[in-house]
Amino acid sequence: MKRWFYWYIIPPGAREWVAVGAEYFTDAEAFRLEFSTKSQHLGTQMYRLVWDPSSGTWIFDSRNDRQLLAGAPPPRAYG
Repeated sequence: MKRWFYWYIIPPGAREWVAVGAEYFTDAEAFRLEFSTKSQHLGTQMYRLVWDPSSGTWIFDSRNDRQLLAGAPPPRAYG
């Protein structure tokens, strides 16, 4: 299943974040992007958001790598 993802990325030593997205990916594709980015730029911090169509908002995706690869459902927006 594909869903919309968006990332805030803070490279090592940076004072500002970089936005990446929106990307229409499977969970595995999102994991690969994160793994590749973190592997090529050690120390990078990435904050993933996922689109929640039921609320029409971007929500923080708190799933860890294992949950993301397993296709666990993303958290739901409050409300």
